[in-house]
Amino acid sequence: MEPLCLQKSIQAPLSKVYEAWTSADLMGQWFFPGSTMSCEATCDFRVGGQYKLLMHDNDKEFPHHGEYREIVENKKLVFTWNSGRAQDTLVTLEFSGNEQSTDLKLTHELFRDESQKHDHNMGWNGCLGNLAAFVVGQTAVQT
Repeated sequence: MEPLCLQKSIQAPLSKVYEAWTSADLMGQWFFPGSTMSCEATCDFRVGGQYKLLMHDNDKEFPHHGEYREIVENKKLVFTWNSGRAQDTLVTLEFSGNEQSTDLKLTHELFRDESQKHDHNMGWNGCLGNLAAFVVGQTAVQT
């Protein structure tokens, strides 16, 4: 199965966009796909370190976790992605840009079926919209 590939241009400095992925405090402020959701995040940001996300939507919880596999500061992050809908999948983030804008490429692979890929496409688009809003100083919004 072909991987899910998304690209997002964000009008914020590359260092700020990258940092939003590296700190649990920052991740907790945007890492969820909807405007009515919230997230508790923990991370041990190092190769071999673990992260955990607990997304909340009213009375429902959506846990996610994984391990950082590759870290190249301000350029690339690779981590495993596990949730109730996907196990042992792999996410690669590639960053490019400057002090005015950032281009982010997200590749999510090893899905079991098209349904998983479809659901994650919707979820990632929402998360990336919230990320963009967060790093330019707005509140998270659903895209």
